[in-house]
Amino acid sequence: MVDRLMQRTEEYGLIQNLNSRYNLSLAAAEKLSEELTEKYFSSNDRLNDGEQWYTALDITEPAGNPLKDCKKKRIKLTVNSLEDLEIENEKGLALLRYEKVARLSWQAYNQNALLTQEEIARILNMSVSGIKKIVGKHRKEGTLLPTRGNFHDIGPGISHKYEAVKLFLRGMTLSDIAYRMHHSLWSIERYIKDFCTVFMAHSENYTPERISHMTKLSLKLVKEYISLYNQFCDCDNREFLKLIEIRLGSMIDFKKTMGLA
Repeated sequence: MVDRLMQRTEEYGLIQNLNSRYNLSLAAAEKLSEELTEKYFSSNDRLNDGEQWYTALDITEPAGNPLKDCKKKRIKLTVNSLEDLEIENEKGLALLRYEKVARLSWQAYNQNALLTQEEIARILNMSVSGIKKIVGKHRKEGTLLPTRGNFHDIGPGISHKYEAVKLFLRGMTLSDIAYRMHHSLWSIERYIKDFCTVFMAHSENYTPERISHMTKLSLKLVKEYISLYNQFCDCDNREFLKLIEIRLGSMIDFKKTMGLA
């Protein structure tokens, strides 16, 4: 099913043309297609397969304002993707819906907009009660999705970097975090590296202010990372420490780079 649907995408059509008309190998055609798409066809005004435009409320709009008076933003949402098919085939429809609700919430948030649970229900053709259950399940598992209701409950202090690192410490793979939060894998890698940097400096008894100065990270984010580390230290399960150790082991000359050696 996944392979057959993939063959209908615009990208696959370009690969086939490069292979058949210009006699490029499939590997070369795939690489050239990727570079062409990134350089010439990636645009905020262009929709890829499975994407749609949506008009959502601006993130700055406070709760309680009449909808007709609220500032709105035109955003791009990924309703369906090839990764969705893989998740559905391997893990089932329930988990796919669970991940889609998170992806749409974060995707809107990353574009400075917010979706209500009712809007997510309409986009995914689900019941509002079903969306509420999924959002509640995320909350029980320690992740507060940035829907309009949740965001204005907790204020604008929600940090996607904090949430990404928290998912990593809970054992989620980087690719799964990138999918859920609609961030590039490179960005997720950077968040984890920054967290490990803060962790190492904190373990050397550097103050948050000093760590912020050394790492060029905001003092607020440094304090968030330290708080997150302390939060996991209080848990009975200390498996997250192994994840940090593995990450630190891959950071060459870490202490020397940070001036901690």
